[in-house]
Amino acid sequence: MEIPDSSIDKLRSYLEAIRGSGRLQETKCPSGIGALAEGLPVGVGPVQGANIILKEDTAVELGSPDLGSCAFVLTSHDTSLVRDGVITLVGPDVPESVGRSLPFAQVLLVAGNELRDQHHLVLEQHHMISNRIEGYMVRLAPQRQRMWTRVSKSAVEKGFTFETLGRALMAVYKSELPIIEAAEVVFVTSSSEDVEGLKGIAAEVQKERSEALSRRFKMQADGTYECTSEYVDCRSCPDEPICDEVRGLIRLRRKTRSD
Repeated sequence: MEIPDSSIDKLRSYLEAIRGSGRLQETKCPSGIGALAEGLPVGVGPVQGANIILKEDTAVELGSPDLGSCAFVLTSHDTSLVRDGVITLVGPDVPESVGRSLPFAQVLLVAGNELRDQHHLVLEQHHMISNRIEGYMVRLAPQRQRMWTRVSKSAVEKGFTFETLGRALMAVYKSELPIIEAAEVVFVTSSSEDVEGLKGIAAEVQKERSEALSRRFKMQADGTYECTSEYVDCRSCPDEPICDEVRGLIRLRRKTRSD
């Protein structure tokens, strides 16, 4: 599922409108997987057991329901549209926000000539890498394009910043899908209004996802629908709640007809 390049253009326009406010800062990181992970203050990789951060151990909370959040992935075959290795932060960084709860948006942009529909689904699964980063927990996965996370006090003491998170995200994505040729990350923590400003683009992504999902199902002779994807395990697929909802509606419709 390649998101229309117009969505990337709209994201660029959104960032340009904010740039003059002084709330935007950019960091250019190396593009190689090893270089991205090298020197990070916290561990990045598979974590043994659940990565749980209790409230009393939390330094910063991001994207709580009362402040708002937004999370989505933009993909393209055109690598010129994605600034490889760039991390953009709109708003305060983690170290200056200790003890606070902030609104939160996370947008990942990736490009590669060989990206296909099934790869987008895998990218969305890894949008939540709570079990890959020491001291970082995702409380609410990006189902319905929301993300509620916590950063631990110990991680902040070690030097955790949004550059840490962005570099970890890009390293994990590129290691999981080597066909990714360019990756870029945008974080927004400035205000609930700024996060809200991304939701129009997020809605476009959701629409494309829904259309891609419909293409993945084939009607069977008995009137049921079978998922044709062989790439994603249902138990880890971000679209499982949608599929379950569709199956439930089909069962309800059949029951209504039989009654």
